Amino acid sequence: MSLAQQPTIFDCDGVLINSEVIYHAVEMEFLGQIGLTYEPIAYRTRFTGLHGRDFMAAIKADYAALAKGPFPDDFQESMTAEMYQRMETELTSVSGIHSFLALHKGPRAVASSSGLKGLKRKLQITELAEHFDNHIYSGDQVEHGKPAPDLFLMAADRIGQPPADCVVLEDSIQWGEGRGSGRHDGLGLRGRGPRRQRTCRPAHRRGRS
Repeated sequence: MSLAQQPTIFDCDGVLINSEVIYHAVEMEFLGQIGLTYEPIAYRTRFTGLHGRDFMAAIKADYAALAKGPFPDDFQESMTAEMYQRMETELTSVSGIHSFLALHKGPRAVASSSGLKGLKRKLQITELAEHFDNHIYSGDQVEHGKPAPDLFLMAADRIGQPPADCVVLEDSIQWGEGRGSGRHDGLGLRGRGPRRQRTCRPAHRRGRS
C-alpha cells in the first residue's frame, strides 16, 4: 500500500508545524530565569515530545536539586502564555505539508502531546485543522502519554484502523525508545527531521514527540 493510501497518524509539533523553535526559545528563556540551564541537544533529546505534565515533573525535580526553595507558582502559566502569544504571529506549517495532505487519500489523525485546546488552535493558525475533520487527539485524553504508545493506539481506534495497518509520522526520539517497552502495538514509525532519519518498522511488528 502506498503512503498516499495508508492510514497515517501524524505527530503535530515538528511534523505538521514549525512550533518547536518557539517552544525551545521560550523554555530556555524561562528556565534560565530560575537558574536551570541545559545543553541544547541534550535538552531536546530529553524533553521533546513529552506531555506537559511529564515535562513539568522533570523540570520541578531538576529545580529541587538546586535547593533554591519552592518552585515558582506561576511558572508554567506564564511560560505557556508567552508561547501561545508568539505562535499567534510566528507559527508556520512545515514546508510542503499542505500539498502532501491534499494528495493523501487514506484515513488520518493527529496525535500530539499538546493540550487539546492549544493543539486545535495551532492547527487553526496554520490552516491544517480542516485536513483532519474531528480526528485531533491529545495526550490529555490518555493516562500514559508519549513515549508510551497509548495515544497512537487511541488514534488508530478512532479512525477505525488496526494498528498494524497504520504508519506514525513522528519526529521525536522519545517514542522510538518507548516502543521498546514490550507492548505489542504493531504501529509503524517513520521519522522526519534531524532527530530521526530512518524508518523504524521492526519485522516482528512490536509495539512518543
